[in-house]
Amino acid sequence: MGRRGGRHDHHDGRSGGRSGRNRHTCWIFHGISVKGKIVLARYGAVFRGVKPREAAKRGAKGVLLYSDPADDGFTNGEVYPDGPWRAPDGIQRGSVAQIQLAAGDPQTPGWPSVKGAHRIPPSQAPMLKGLIPTTPISYGAAEPLLRALKGPQVPDEWQGGLPFEYRFGPGGTKVHLDLKNEFEVRPLWNVMVRVPGSLHPEQEVILGAHHDSWTYGSSDNLSGAENVLQVGRALGTLLKKGWRPKRTIVLATWDGEEYGLFGSTEYAEHRARQLRNAVAYVNMDGAGGSRFGAATTPALDQSVIDATKEVRWPGTDGTLYEAWKAQNDGKTPIGRIGGGSDFQALFQRYGVPAMDVGSSSPGNAGNYHCACDDFYWMSRFGDPSWEYHAAMSRLAGITTLRLANADVITLGYRPYAEETVQYLTDFVQEQRERLGRVVVDVSRDIEQAEAWQRAAKALQARAEEALREGDTAAFRRLNVKIMKTERDLLTRAGLPGRPWYRHQMYAPGIDTGYATQRLPALNDALFIDRDVRTAKAYEARLYRSLRAATRTLAARGES
Repeated sequence: MGRRGGRHDHHDGRSGGRSGRNRHTCWIFHGISVKGKIVLARYGAVFRGVKPREAAKRGAKGVLLYSDPADDGFTNGEVYPDGPWRAPDGIQRGSVAQIQLAAGDPQTPGWPSVKGAHRIPPSQAPMLKGLIPTTPISYGAAEPLLRALKGPQVPDEWQGGLPFEYRFGPGGTKVHLDLKNEFEVRPLWNVMVRVPGSLHPEQEVILGAHHDSWTYGSSDNLSGAENVLQVGRALGTLLKKGWRPKRTIVLATWDGEEYGLFGSTEYAEHRARQLRNAVAYVNMDGAGGSRFGAATTPALDQSVIDATKEVRWPGTDGTLYEAWKAQNDGKTPIGRIGGGSDFQALFQRYGVPAMDVGSSSPGNAGNYHCACDDFYWMSRFGDPSWEYHAAMSRLAGITTLRLANADVITLGYRPYAEETVQYLTDFVQEQRERLGRVVVDVSRDIEQAEAWQRAAKALQARAEEALREGDTAAFRRLNVKIMKTERDLLTRAGLPGRPWYRHQMYAPGIDTGYATQRLPALNDALFIDRDVRTAKAYEARLYRSLRAATRTLAARGES
């Protein structure tokens, strides 16, 4: 579906500030009515599904979405087939389902879409809420429509790459939007392989990638699915030699991701009870290029960093870790998981620690969800030698095996707690900036997060001692604590207005769709809904979760 974190920035929207507001959706700010009209909107800055939602709220009848050449077309370089960038007839497809409200089968939100399952009417489905007919077009098709607009000149930041001044509407052109959509229930196919663990078969490490695509999908996401297949081939070789992992490894290629994360979500909802024993989920969504990026729960940051130190990186004399730093001014930036790929249900609904790792090449935005995302594009521009595919397969394998074989599971909660303190501090400051005063007091949450940090530090010391002494009984006790802690951060109530999501630290932004919203319940209630009472209720839930996480990690008698 898309990329996040430190990778390429596809133009259906992967950014946004703390409030999630953005210039590309603020059509009412210029006093222009779209009531009864068809809106022509440019891809970018927020998830594509936010645009028809906002247009519908203002009375629009339909939306045309186009990719501007300033973002992924000729202003960046040669276009397909002569280069990697989007050609004038290149169309960026994509779902507008409201995945910031729920994911999976829209008619079974929160329970598995199996034969005979109760299905709610589409009119009641959160993912389909408030939408109007929407279709993507190319910038070649958008050009005459843009030229025909006769309103005021747009602000500088709205000016695109076509060779004329962009203007607001209305204009002298009429558009006839006639969509023929078929709505039906059809089977989708996840392909799963389970390699049972020798010591802890009930504990699972899941490596997954979606195998469906909008067109040919050489980059999105055959590259990620290929990584999973190559890891499977390597594991098969080891199994023939009598080897087995200590924990069960599950290899998954998901179906229906592009529609709205269908395959992975239905799997998670169907296996909710078993997922209590899932150690971690490793997601691959676009993994065949020279620039590496990652987004994780903070507990897995070090696992990513350590694994990159073991992989030789093509085109360099060193490791992926060294190339990663060289590409980012000596830093190793790791984003936080928001929305847009198959980690959502596993992490944000069921609390399975997750990472999303991948790589891209210059010009990847030009083939995103386009018919040009094909073998020719990848073999000419993306990864002509296929060496980056191979390197990313090694990274996926190393990461998965280390999680499966670690005596003490490699999840670190000390930096997680430290970040949480910062999130809460930022929340206080944002209240002062936006409301003029603090109306939701989180001082006890900050104190509890600091206690959580101390407990995590103490647990790390106990783990290091157990490893030195080879204390297998201690390994088991520690692993129970480590596996439970991420789940402590869930709330059974779900987030305000979107109960499918349960994670209190991270969720897709309600007004951005893909970009990560930290402390989503507090931010949604206070800054979007302006509901102080609800925000205070969620502060109490967060405090209880932080206290539970502290108690989970603490030694007996600590709190």
